[in-house]
Amino acid sequence: MGFEIAVLIPPLVTALESLRLGGVQAERIAFLKEKLEMIRERVVALEKENAKPETENRKLFDELATYRVSEDYVERGGALFRREGPNRYSEVPRCPGCRGPMVSQARTNAFNYRCGDPKCGRIADFTRPGLRRILAKLNRGATATDEPEEAGGQSG
Repeated sequence: MGFEIAVLIPPLVTALESLRLGGVQAERIAFLKEKLEMIRERVVALEKENAKPETENRKLFDELATYRVSEDYVERGGALFRREGPNRYSEVPRCPGCRGPMVSQARTNAFNYRCGDPKCGRIADFTRPGLRRILAKLNRGATATDEPEEAGGQSG
C-alpha cells in the first residue's frame, strides 16, 4: 500500500499546483501540499522501518536452518547427507546452500559433485569414489570428528 501512496503523491501535487484560485484557496493548496509531503516522508520512513524486520527475519530463518541441519543432516566434504536412521544416510549428497541434490557433472570420476541448481552452483570436495567412501564411513557409524573426504578432482 505504501508504494501506491508514494506513486500518487506527485500527480496530486501537480494537480494542486495547476489550480489557479484566490488567496484562501492558495493557502489551502499550500497546506495540502505540506500534508502530502509529510505523508510521502512517512511512507519512506515506514518502508525503511519495515525493511529492518525482514532482514532480521532472514537472519533468524538462516539460523534456524543451521539448527535443523545439525539435527537432520551431517556435513562431509562440502555436502550434506540426510540421516535416515541409526548409521543410515541418504546416498544423495545435498547442497549446504539450497538443500538441493548435488550431482556429478560427468560419467567419469574426474569431476566433483556440484549443486544441481545452476543458480546456486556450490561444489563439493569429492568425486564419485569419494562419495562411496563418505557413505561407507557414515553408514558404519563414523563420528562427526572424522576428517573430510578427498579434495581431489576438479573444483571448477
